[in-house]
Amino acid sequence: MSSSSTIPFVGIEKTLLHTQWHGYIEVAASTLVFWNYFLTFEDELELIWRRPKNGVTVVFLVNRYLAMIAQLVTTYAVSLALALRSPIITFLLKTTGKFAIAYWLIGTSILQLVITDGIVWLCVCALYQNSKKVRWPLLGLMAVCVLAGAAVLGAVGSHSKGASELIPGIKRCTVYTQYHNLWLFWIPILVYETTTLILVLQLFIRYLRNRKQWASNLLELLLKDMLLYLVVIFVTFICNAVLFANPDPTLAGILDPPTVVLLSILGNRMLFNLRAENKRSAVGMVYQSGDLERREGGHPHVGAGGETTGIGLESMRFAPVAIPVAEDDPQHS
Repeated sequence: MSSSSTIPFVGIEKTLLHTQWHGYIEVAASTLVFWNYFLTFEDELELIWRRPKNGVTVVFLVNRYLAMIAQLVTTYAVSLALALRSPIITFLLKTTGKFAIAYWLIGTSILQLVITDGIVWLCVCALYQNSKKVRWPLLGLMAVCVLAGAAVLGAVGSHSKGASELIPGIKRCTVYTQYHNLWLFWIPILVYETTTLILVLQLFIRYLRNRKQWASNLLELLLKDMLLYLVVIFVTFICNAVLFANPDPTLAGILDPPTVVLLSILGNRMLFNLRAENKRSAVGMVYQSGDLERREGGHPHVGAGGETTGIGLESMRFAPVAIPVAEDDPQHS
């Protein structure tokens, strides 16, 4: 990405206006992520720190705290630094490159996307009883889609031009050339999200048709959480694609902050609910229509290592889950 000292004067008022919008959205996204953090801090203590530590613990920590750190850095760089003309940002621009902050934003956004989609992949595997026909093809699709999106970013970014100052005295990395075809970044990402949405909807429809035969409360919880995630993220990604196709480059990434925050929050929600259900199962409690009920004379099944089996993501392995089958299903025997 090539650069100059300041952006061309043509369109400076619009650029300044859009920069202010970026600042407001950054602050709003930061407020949302920290508000959610304080609301769910007790859940984190109870369901993450006081439970056995494993790979899922690492996934949770990256998913939760990456968004918070990214928002602290970008909010300061975009909002406070712009208003205060911060010498720290001036120093960073001189020592680490004029587009270091932009690269940081892109890198953390892609990493957040990979982590949250990884959580979705784990949940879809659990829904389909860890079937190899779903697990490995879906993982391969996720890898291909992320790499394809990153390739588009690299190709488009290499032909973009920008500046380290909006106007003399105001430090702000700004691209002033059009992002030709940058909207293509979202196409492979949406392919993966659409595939997972279809897989989840397929089971959800079977659930609606066979509620009385539904054998797993955890499976129901997975379906509802994943549908919420996929619907919200699908709409958000489409909005991002539309903005990336806009001729004005200063609007391209305006929804990136809330997108990263929503990825983190919804990913945390899935992990919290799964861990909570696993904990209830361990003490003989089940989640039923919003109420807690004790199993009648039932005890949780305990594995050889003393851990409660199931798909509560206490470990990276999943036990088979009972999936309801319609009585008139020709494959049902």
